[in-house]
Amino acid sequence: MIDDLDQSIRQLFIDEAGLDPALVDISFEPPTRDWATPVARPTVNLYLYDIRENLARREMSWESHTENGRRTGLRRRPLSIDLSYMVTCWTSEIEDQHRLLWLVMETLLRHSPLPTEIMHGTLRTLELPVRTKVAQPDGPLENVADFWSGLDNQLRPSISLIATVDLDLNQLLAAPPIMATVVNLGPNRVSKSTTVGNGASRQTVQLGLRLTSPNGAPVIGAAVRVLTTDEERLPKQQGRTVLSNEYGRCHLPPLPAGSYRLVIEGEDQTAPYHHPLEVPEVTREATPPDLIREVEVPMP
Repeated sequence: MIDDLDQSIRQLFIDEAGLDPALVDISFEPPTRDWATPVARPTVNLYLYDIRENLARREMSWESHTENGRRTGLRRRPLSIDLSYMVTCWTSEIEDQHRLLWLVMETLLRHSPLPTEIMHGTLRTLELPVRTKVAQPDGPLENVADFWSGLDNQLRPSISLIATVDLDLNQLLAAPPIMATVVNLGPNRVSKSTTVGNGASRQTVQLGLRLTSPNGAPVIGAAVRVLTTDEERLPKQQGRTVLSNEYGRCHLPPLPAGSYRLVIEGEDQTAPYHHPLEVPEVTREATPPDLIREVEVPMP
């Protein structure tokens, strides 16, 4: 749900604010000093820092559930969840920063609630639109200076954005979220299909994959293969072929660090779609935060 909201907000800025992804980055990373130092081109940062239930919108009543005109039971009303973002703009010139900040605020205010046509994924199934509060003084952030101090960065102008989405407690999860998995391969832990000689130690990474169509809908039932090259530089499949589920998600086979090519074949495609994939080296001692996520592949 949260990743769908992130992608919907990104789409809003592209469609309504005219932010060209080739010229302006849109990031959801924490705006720490380490993140901000290498930023080289205009960037809009939306940092999700707080999630809580909106108690003012809680409805204690139950509603009747009917099938084929007959009452079959009672259902709980959805809960309203507030997701609070701090929105900042990063440019080399202060004048550009202020212009971009105003454009972002104006776009958010003009499109509240968020338009249904830019919604991604599960947000399209909600009964109520995503409501927003922009640049309001009653947000959960009380001390802005302490907030920036916690991020080890300098205080800068920001816009508060609170997006309220409904959480249906009656809806069953059909599949768990897919995360990346790092597997250590060494003398004490070796997979059945891998032989590691001379006590060597290496790692494989199992990434999640999400396939989306140009309109943001999941690509269902697509066959995904991972290709590498053998010693003679000929294509060679790495692991088994996997299929995307009803959410457009699947697990790739465990992959050592290296360069790969995804070959994706959908039911409606006339030709396979090729997409590059880089798996970075991860040491045994290192924590791989950049890998604990899905790889999103937009399909043509």
